[in-house]
Amino acid sequence: MTKIFPRFFLVVFIIAAFGMAFSAQADATADVIAKAKIDRVIGERTDGYIGVINGTASADIERAVRETNIKRKAVYGDLARARNATIEVIAALTGEKLITRTPKGQMVMDANGNWRAVP
Repeated sequence: MTKIFPRFFLVVFIIAAFGMAFSAQADATADVIAKAKIDRVIGERTDGYIGVINGTASADIERAVRETNIKRKAVYGDLARARNATIEVIAALTGEKLITRTPKGQMVMDANGNWRAVP
């Protein structure tokens, strides 16, 4: 239980940090990301970043994904320094949480690297 308890607080902290970091995200970028997720063009990856499902997307979607992933990496870096962890560990923990919160019908990457729709 003692190992789970700190991990729980780390995940809560990550989610709170995302809320603060992404509340400032431009509405246009957020709208592009939201629509592309609904259209199953992009999805949440296990490494904590957004991925393009078939490897290609429109220039607007590619730009929005790139901007969002850059912002995520910055948040992961801040959290990693604060928690004396690696960016990869923080990103993977966040990816795990984001995948569990992905709405039904949207795409997520599984542990084998395959894309699947959330049932």
